[in-house]
Amino acid sequence: MAQPAASDDYKVLLVEDDSAVAEMCKLGLELNGYTVVVAPDGETGLYLAKQFRPDVIVLDIALPGMNGLALLDKMRAEPQLRAIPTLILTNHDDPDIHKRAVELGALKFLAKSKTTADSLAGWVRRPNG
Repeated sequence: MAQPAASDDYKVLLVEDDSAVAEMCKLGLELNGYTVVVAPDGETGLYLAKQFRPDVIVLDIALPGMNGLALLDKMRAEPQLRAIPTLILTNHDDPDIHKRAVELGALKFLAKSKTTADSLAGWVRRPNG
């Protein structure tokens, strides 16, 4: 099966509070043809998810205010956000966090320390893979 090509209308919401990581990921995704919006915290992430209607969400766990798991839980309670594929990009390796993220519908758990901008773009292209 052919993978969908990145295009200007394929939208990614990146919820990441570390500005250096956010900029690296945003640039890498944009170079691969994605439209990217960055939210620095969970509250902004929820707002932008509703307004921007992304095709994929890339979500950190450790966020100021509402953490990534709480955000994912709130998104799954919203009919218009429930089905958006969500990838977790974090350095947390706690099995309980991983289990909870999967229970909430996260499709993939990616380690920041092992994920390049290009590999992230690949996961965004095929989030269910």
